Amino acid sequence: DRPAPRRRCARPPRPVPEPSPNQDHALKIWRAARDPIDTVTTTYLRLRAITGTIPATIRDHPGLKHGPTGLNLPAMVGAITGPDRKVSAVQRTFLRCDGRGKANVSQPAGLVIAAAVPERPTGGN
Repeated sequence: DRPAPRRRCARPPRPVPEPSPNQDHALKIWRAARDPIDTVTTTYLRLRAITGTIPATIRDHPGLKHGPTGLNLPAMVGAITGPDRKVSAVQRTFLRCDGRGKANVSQPAGLVIAAAVPERPTGGN
């Protein structure tokens, strides 16, 4: 007599996260940003001794609105991606017009979250 084979329980499907209210905003920022070559973003990075190839996750935006002041300022935009390599948020760093430092405004850097980041499963199967 052989014992009956153990059946694996089917895992319930993972819930699809609800889009955050900032999803469209963050993705619009990312899509409107451009390659950073020969921009104030390149100047900013080079003056900080970052001399290698700028990764594809860094872009330049020529005139992003700075919320607290209402000014349109150049900004370095960094993509924050998940395991699926989709943009889940963007980091904005507002820059001086010549790229020689961060803009002289309150909150020169900030995060815009684009989508919920799924929790990592803990233990078990």
